[in-house]
Amino acid sequence: MFAQGMVVLTVAHTCSCTPLCANPEHTMALCNRCHLRLDLPLHMKHAAETRRLAKEALGQLPLFQERTTP
Repeated sequence: MFAQGMVVLTVAHTCSCTPLCANPEHTMALCNRCHLRLDLPLHMKHAAETRRLAKEALGQLPLFQERTTP
């Protein structure tokens, strides 16, 4: 199926460098739809973290506490 109208190309980072690098070998030109599909796991991770923080702000206790080593 072809999109009607203008298709905007975006620059997608395909590496997991922190911070993201500008190495041309680590980037791809993708349409918005493909770029969002590529970034979907990251968006889902951020959304889950945002929901968790909102619940904790309302008083929800975390199920698992992080352990601190003495």
